[in-house]
Amino acid sequence: MLLAWITQKAGLSLALGAFVSGVLLAETDYRYQVEDYIKPFRDVLLGLFFITIGTLLDLTVVIHHLPAVLLTLILLLGLKLLTVYGPARALGEQDSIALRTALAMAPAGEFGFVLLAQTEGLHLVPATPLQIVLAAMLISMILAPFILLM
Repeated sequence: MLLAWITQKAGLSLALGAFVSGVLLAETDYRYQVEDYIKPFRDVLLGLFFITIGTLLDLTVVIHHLPAVLLTLILLLGLKLLTVYGPARALGEQDSIALRTALAMAPAGEFGFVLLAQTEGLHLVPATPLQIVLAAMLISMILAPFILLM
């Protein structure tokens, strides 16, 4: 909570502070205790997260710009795949392990939605490109289990 408040006072978002707090807590000895505390809320909050993201999506924009959504999806998955695969191979991982790791990391993550919400709130990106990126990110998360089967 303190870190979230500090990030807000620094001109950043509460969500960013909460995210950083979670990352820091995950690296401490209290990790398992924190997991036990939040376990009852996890499923409810996860559902709420996806409902919130779903309400941000404008399907008419997505349908009218479907080729751009698919191109963005391919770019998102491709860039993330290369970003993980290349360094994994450079660090000496076997080809199959590097590829499997890259496939697991290729879909968009939750923090991307936090960043996207911030850009929307600050009006940094016009609505249509924002919707295209949001749709591509959602599709990548939907495809994640199938990507891992590859």
